[in-house]
Amino acid sequence: MASQPKVQWLISSRDPSLAALASSNLASIRLRSVVSMRAAMDGSVTSSADREADRETEILVVGKVDAVTDVNRPARWLSYMQQAKDRNCKIIIDYTDHHIDGKPVMRDFYLAALNLADHVTTSSPKLAKNIGATWKGGVTVIEDPIEVSFIPPKTERTPQLTALWFGHASNLQYLFDFIKSGLSLQEPLRLIVMTNFFDQKIFDQQMKAAPKNLEMVVVPWSLQDMQTVAGICDFCIIPAGMNDVRKNGVSSNRLLTALALGLPTAADKVDSYLAFSEYFTDIRSKELEQFISHPHQQSDLVKKAQSRIAKTHTIEAIGHQWLMLFASQSQPQSHLISA
Repeated sequence: MASQPKVQWLISSRDPSLAALASSNLASIRLRSVVSMRAAMDGSVTSSADREADRETEILVVGKVDAVTDVNRPARWLSYMQQAKDRNCKIIIDYTDHHIDGKPVMRDFYLAALNLADHVTTSSPKLAKNIGATWKGGVTVIEDPIEVSFIPPKTERTPQLTALWFGHASNLQYLFDFIKSGLSLQEPLRLIVMTNFFDQKIFDQQMKAAPKNLEMVVVPWSLQDMQTVAGICDFCIIPAGMNDVRKNGVSSNRLLTALALGLPTAADKVDSYLAFSEYFTDIRSKELEQFISHPHQQSDLVKKAQSRIAKTHTIEAIGHQWLMLFASQSQPQSHLISA
């Protein structure tokens, strides 16, 4: 491969070090910027954190903007992008949620950012289709890799039937909605919820409508702890907010991670999961009750899924895709978007 251009990621983080970013609870950082940075052993891919790109930067990749912790960040980032553009730096927008159909502050940022962009990356084909209604320039789909070690699936149930849900706190409402409307239990079930943040008052309020034989245990998320907890779980559930336009383009990562952890999985049939539909149970189907009672019967399916995932979704394979993208980029071109 030819020498890499100088690439920097613009990230919502105070610490641009690889070590700090690799431990972030934001998948949009760990599974995208960090993967490309680690793939570039020559150090040509780095992070500019929340600041202007270095003057020698040739490609500025704009990660997911966090406007919650800093309401001034979107305007500041647009300024950074304009300064980079004025230096003939190429700009790539990494688009991991369909924010253009979301809250006004995010919509406004991405509409303005796309007017400065030369290329867009997305984490799923569905998201590429979503952004295609607005952005008429080039789009490259680079999916999220699996960042966990593969664990052989169990061949029998644990003594206490236990399920796992993991995800960012922004996805918790989808779990609560499912518990209240779609979960019917014939026997006691312990559900371990691993997330980065939760409000105890909201949690208690939501649990009032939960099945009486459901025990929920909330545990702080960490990559290592998730792999440990998977060892005591029988299966994983992923209600994914199918009717939320902002989320229906999610990557396949949570599903593939659950399968890599050796867990039979019941999930919503979002677009990016459909290519793997033979390996999981539709969480809205009549088969869910049978799945919950006998998850170990899917151990062979999990093994087949792991074999497939290992060929296509490793950190090394996805990292190579990032480097190929960066190397393939030509001189900057302007693409206007339609409102």
